[in-house]
Amino acid sequence: MPIGSVGQHFLFAMAVVALTVCLIAGTLLAVFYRFVADSEESERLPGLALALLRDGGVAVALAFLVGIVLIHLLGDSAPIDTRHFLPIAAAVLLIGVGARGSGLRTRLGKMSAISLLLAVAALMAAGVVIDELQIRWLGAGSWGGWVYPVTLVWVLAFTLTFRRMNGLEGLAASSAVIASAFFCAIAFRQGSWFIYMSSLALCAAALGFLIFNWHPAKIHLGNVGATFLGFAFAVMAIVAARYDHAHTSLAVVPLLLLHLGFDTGFTIVRKLWQGQWSRSTSRSGHLYQLLGGLGYSPRQVTLAYAVLAVLQGFGAIWMLSIPGEQRLLVYLPFLLAYLVLGIMIARRASGAPNTKPVVT
Repeated sequence: MPIGSVGQHFLFAMAVVALTVCLIAGTLLAVFYRFVADSEESERLPGLALALLRDGGVAVALAFLVGIVLIHLLGDSAPIDTRHFLPIAAAVLLIGVGARGSGLRTRLGKMSAISLLLAVAALMAAGVVIDELQIRWLGAGSWGGWVYPVTLVWVLAFTLTFRRMNGLEGLAASSAVIASAFFCAIAFRQGSWFIYMSSLALCAAALGFLIFNWHPAKIHLGNVGATFLGFAFAVMAIVAARYDHAHTSLAVVPLLLLHLGFDTGFTIVRKLWQGQWSRSTSRSGHLYQLLGGLGYSPRQVTLAYAVLAVLQGFGAIWMLSIPGEQRLLVYLPFLLAYLVLGIMIARRASGAPNTKPVVT
């Protein structure tokens, strides 16, 4: 890819941002003129309008889908094979439609989980799987029949993380913008052009959404955006490691999103350890929620997580300069720091009120 085309890539990113903004603005206008401006409906939002506002992340999925389709059709820098690309595009569409159904709180709500499983199945059928992990003490080489459950767990872990971290305005979206921006830079340096352009499209779509999702939010990510973002990062990590030019390490994307993954894992383990896990409390007690209960504003908490995402981005760049299995050592300082901070926050917030989640 010639350097001179970077300007065109910037215009492409701005077009994706504009598309996301238009989709969201259209949703907001439709809600306003159809329901709010109507005097008969001025005192309440019907279920459909509320669903549109809660699940506005469909705009991110659609803008990204348009972006990668254009990359595949018009790109001149060795896009991935069509037999791998088409299942990815179909999976994104499946997730967007299924997650939209869950926001309507009808029997279509089951489609959120079903569409995700169908999307993963489509990827596996096309051979987009984690079939090799070069870690000597875990056993290098092919995983045989384990490639399918390993890939399923990989995708579910990312989607679970984003869905559980979707409780504060701007937090998940800003983390996605930063992580995809660093992944874009890494792919550019290594010459992985499809991942470079796909990460650029994801960053632009998330940025366009963040404009409306920053506190105080006008529209929320919901199951659409959360499920899609987790799925997109999980799949791009596999494609980068297996099919793109540089075969970027599979460990890069988990590091870029480590702050979200740690918050999710720490919260689940802490609540299970304390015997506080139940259906009604499973989504409460995250570290970002505890920080809110300690008096930090939503913007302060979101900015703090954004700083962590930036530090992890530089850590991922540093990791690629380290040979082989030693790259995993880059995780240690982050994990130790997060563990200390997590314990401190949990102890300070143990008796603090007002730590309920703000569902966005």
